[in-house]
Amino acid sequence: MGGRICLSDDSHGIAQVGLNYGKMKSYLEGMDVKEIWHLVPAEERQDGDEVVGNRGRVVAGRMADWTGHGFWAKLQDRI
Repeated sequence: MGGRICLSDDSHGIAQVGLNYGKMKSYLEGMDVKEIWHLVPAEERQDGDEVVGNRGRVVAGRMADWTGHGFWAKLQDRI
């Protein structure tokens, strides 16, 4: 479909931050999502990043190997 996925969190308190990220990872893997995107300040732009919006303050960076990122191991340690 050509869309992009950027993970977010709609927590309403500290105890809820990242509450369902483990479930989300399993779901996205099951849906065969190959890459996710993350937002970074424009001054940290790297090759391959894309400008978001008209003002150019933020760029989107692609993470092709998102399931192997250290974030998931740290998250699993906290669950």
